[in-house]
Amino acid sequence: MEIKHKSAKTGIVGMSGTGKTIYLFSELVNRVGTRFFFDQEGQHESYLAPKGVKYRLLLTEDDFLDFENDDAPKKAEDGELVIFDPVKLYEGRSTDAFNFFCEWVFELSKREDWKPLPKLFGVDELQTLISTDDITFYLSCVLETGRRYMLDWVSIQQAFNLVHNRLRNQLTEIVAFRTIERQALKFLEDLGFEPEQVKALPDLSYIRRDLKLSTTVEGEITP
Repeated sequence: MEIKHKSAKTGIVGMSGTGKTIYLFSELVNRVGTRFFFDQEGQHESYLAPKGVKYRLLLTEDDFLDFENDDAPKKAEDGELVIFDPVKLYEGRSTDAFNFFCEWVFELSKREDWKPLPKLFGVDELQTLISTDDITFYLSCVLETGRRYMLDWVSIQQAFNLVHNRLRNQLTEIVAFRTIERQALKFLEDLGFEPEQVKALPDLSYIRRDLKLSTTVEGEITP
């Protein structure tokens, strides 16, 4: 177990079209280690291809087997961006596909050869995959036990009131883009954000708050 690993779990929130997905992909591209992205909407080509970013696409059972049987794991600095597009294996069953991917990533992270390497699990539009009433076993493992295996997390949800509180309780960092929805702003205010400041954010601008250190910084992303 990597006791020294500091858990990093980032929640990105805000209205549609404000820059959340661009921020998510910048995290996936720039973080050290192997990054796993659940791409339920097939977004990878539009965000990664124009920038010439290399990635490994998992579409079929053979793709998963090839990855597991490859020379991986590699050194942290050689980690891949690994994307699962569930259209072939789970067409029309995004929730089942997400549950499968959570299990696969978590069990892979537990392997002796993978445990010492930094890993990141990313997902967009999480509110379409989980409810406010329940959370699946393997998603709870990723969120609550992942730090033991150097597995971090980054997710987009339009608002925290749309996802289960076991996710909210595990977050170490919030990145807020503009939102005007009252209940969403109330959740952010409870976490230390200024609602009026969040409401006034222009597109591509955000406020990032470290929940452990209670520090806040403002930033802007480049498309």
